[in-house]
Amino acid sequence: MEIEGECRGDAATLPLKLAAIAAAIAAGAAGVAIPLARRQRRLVKSGGGIGGGGGLAVGRAIAAGAILAAGFVHALPAASASIAAAAPRGGIWSEFPLAKFAAMVAALGTLAIDLAGTRRHDEGREEKGNQTEAVRLVIGSPGPGERSGVIRIVGVHAGAAAHGDEEDASHPRHDVASDHIPGLGIASRSVIIGLSLGASQSPCVIGPLIIASTFHQFFEGFALGDCISQALFDRLKEVLMAFSFTVTTPAAIGIGLVVASTYNPDGLTARIVEGILNSITAGILIYFALINLIVADFLGNQRRTTDDGNRHLIWCYISLFLGAALVSLTALWD
Repeated sequence: MEIEGECRGDAATLPLKLAAIAAAIAAGAAGVAIPLARRQRRLVKSGGGIGGGGGLAVGRAIAAGAILAAGFVHALPAASASIAAAAPRGGIWSEFPLAKFAAMVAALGTLAIDLAGTRRHDEGREEKGNQTEAVRLVIGSPGPGERSGVIRIVGVHAGAAAHGDEEDASHPRHDVASDHIPGLGIASRSVIIGLSLGASQSPCVIGPLIIASTFHQFFEGFALGDCISQALFDRLKEVLMAFSFTVTTPAAIGIGLVVASTYNPDGLTARIVEGILNSITAGILIYFALINLIVADFLGNQRRTTDDGNRHLIWCYISLFLGAALVSLTALWD
């Protein structure tokens, strides 16, 4: 059931999927390694938000724009087209915006996972008698012990971006919840994005998703590495956690490839699977870009009132729109 003018083709997608596997491995490994190297050798300083860590903040802004565009401009329209092509004419599914609904559910599901992780993280810190660093999506008066102007963001893996002060990397701390917090949210996102890449038969969708998944893999890896670096794990456990994260997305892409090979790439099953996976991926990417990157860095910035902070903020805004524009423009070749 091939539609004239569609960007589809199994032969063209295989090299892209192999490139996606290589990019995911490289980005994930680099993301996890940087915080661990910082802890060991203090090669990098992890700035929090827009006010610090200039290069990283600009890079996060570019990544946020690229990921947001990949979700809105590429994944979601492709999902809508796939589901519309598979939906029976005149039925409820031809009228109901299933792709957008699935994206919304995916975003809310991601929020629920982050909230569960946040609660567990809070409980762990309360048991240790420490001030909680887990985050909640509330803009308002500060909580006990918090400084005015701090916004706390859902998702413990965004915590590093919400910190206004850098922590001394020479004093790692163990958190009873840090063994479990990042894993579920990061793994679930990585698996879904990887499956979507592996199952897709559209080179025009795979290309932008590679860009988005590479940024996603790097910054999720950076967050996981930051959590690992602050915990007193032995070296073997650190290596196993880093390795598990690094291979999750490539393995999911491989599974998607195998699944896609079991059915006709132009059949109804292929279009439904692609449409649902692309919808879920779009919801995850949009959530990740808005909450974990944009809100964390732009609204969580504590130094934006200074002249240097304002200048840096302007550059980050420019970078944000630049990343979004570049990925959006690739839709012209779809």
